[in-house]
Amino acid sequence: MEVGGLPVELWQLILSHLRLPTASGYVQFDNCNFESGQLQIQAPGTCQVKFCSFLQSSIHLRSGDTEPGENLRAVKEQECPAPHPSSSGRDSGSSEEEEEEAQAAPGLPCQALQGGRLHALQRDLQLKSLQQELQQDKEAQSLANSLQGCIIRQCLFRDGKGGIFIYSGGQAKLEGSVFKDLTYAVRCIQNSKVIMMRNDIHHCKASGIFLRLSAGGLIADNNIHSNCEAGVDIRKGANPLVLCNKIHSGLRSGIVVVGNGRGIIRSNQIYGNKEAGIYILYNGNPAVSGNHIFQGLAAGIAVNENGRGQITGNVICENQWGGADIRHGGDPILRNNLISCGYSDGVVVGEHGKGLIEGNTICGNKGCGVWMMSSSLPHLINNEISHNSIYGVAVFSHKDDTSDHPPGQGSSESFQEEREGAGGENDPESEEEYPAARHPISVALLELNSINHNGELILQVTKNRIQSFRDYGIALFDEAKGLVKENLIFQGRSKKSILRPMSNAGDCIIQNNVFLTFRKRSDVGCMLNNPPARPQPPGGAAGAHRAAPGQGVSSITRRGGGGCHSHGSIFCTIL
Repeated sequence: MEVGGLPVELWQLILSHLRLPTASGYVQFDNCNFESGQLQIQAPGTCQVKFCSFLQSSIHLRSGDTEPGENLRAVKEQECPAPHPSSSGRDSGSSEEEEEEAQAAPGLPCQALQGGRLHALQRDLQLKSLQQELQQDKEAQSLANSLQGCIIRQCLFRDGKGGIFIYSGGQAKLEGSVFKDLTYAVRCIQNSKVIMMRNDIHHCKASGIFLRLSAGGLIADNNIHSNCEAGVDIRKGANPLVLCNKIHSGLRSGIVVVGNGRGIIRSNQIYGNKEAGIYILYNGNPAVSGNHIFQGLAAGIAVNENGRGQITGNVICENQWGGADIRHGGDPILRNNLISCGYSDGVVVGEHGKGLIEGNTICGNKGCGVWMMSSSLPHLINNEISHNSIYGVAVFSHKDDTSDHPPGQGSSESFQEEREGAGGENDPESEEEYPAARHPISVALLELNSINHNGELILQVTKNRIQSFRDYGIALFDEAKGLVKENLIFQGRSKKSILRPMSNAGDCIIQNNVFLTFRKRSDVGCMLNNPPARPQPPGGAAGAHRAAPGQGVSSITRRGGGGCHSHGSIFCTIL
């Protein structure tokens, strides 16, 4: 069956083992059942599909020969009749308990902490509704109100490879539908645009929603849960607006942004996922703000493998692992977040982690406020770090085993790029090359932080090289507890001791540190005592030795007599 030319309306049909291409005109399906078939729509053809059931069937949408990004013909929306009882988009076989669980909106967690600043912060970070978001964001409002491309509403997609595949600049609007027990629900690639509102997407064998290759659109007010991979997977330049969704109970991460993926992720509830609530890696760079990320079985937000991102104004709490976990070149901006009540640490900066961590409230976590490696290079500025059970800030010098990942950040996460395009061709673009980090960082910095009422201030500082010319290199105050051991500490010109324990001596263990003190030459003579002799050039003759042909050094003069000379070293002269 092929549809083209004039508008066609099909009502209450059972379409089995049918391939239905539409390349022109307009077709509308109401209360139809598709079984083991496929509906193909190519612009300028359009369709409207309402109250239909797709069993092992799918819809493929594309723009044909039009340029990517060109607007498809707008479809005039008609009044929708009441859904047929047997073909409603809602699954009639689901129990009331499952429906209530899916629709339940958990309140703001972590009410154990008290204090005026915390309450004010929680008030400021309250979750916004979709209506509030649309009032404030004109782009989102325009997308939500647009009717371009094909309209699919209140349909049921189940038991198939995929629900809807949008490619080559295609556009679609999906509303109020159920996608369940599929390999994936929606796949949007190659400059296509999808608008998804108030859909239920669950129990997919892979990720619920895939966006690739500069795809975009609006994903808003959906219930995305219980999928085997990520709820939303964004990569390869895809840049969607993800607003006010509930993304929960996934067997992997809630949202994955990878391979130059971007996106605006705002005002979502992301909770109860077995891996990171949001996982950013391989130069992924989303803007993540105003979300509540909680009760995950791993990290709240993990930034790994040169991932970036601007993570601002989120409530990140009651996660089993670090509220924010940064390592292996991760370099995000983490600003003005509430990171609290975690069952482990507030912020973890692991091996070679970076990032600007500024203005956050990190409190009430059962581990450290901030746990960091000495090999990491974060900037911690103006954070409130308080009421954490163990340490305010802990610095470790031992090296992580880079083959091991913390719980929930397993290396088994599926980031192998799937086949793209309608014909299954491998995508020619590659994710093998990633640009360098956003900006060079040469030293870790802790500045203007308020660190108080923690179990201890610092756990251990071991095997570091520490130098300060004008002030203390290490100072332990008040209730600080810790171990300062086997460090090489260079004393500067200041008369202050570079290591100053000012707390209870029994709480601070300081042992086996090596101190090198700056002194004037006139006081001590030479700082090198009996240095080992340099190896003699071949031949062993005294005086100058000619360099071998082609070398850039014309002559090397042998070291002079022993001792140290006040007028300068004649250890080596290179001409």
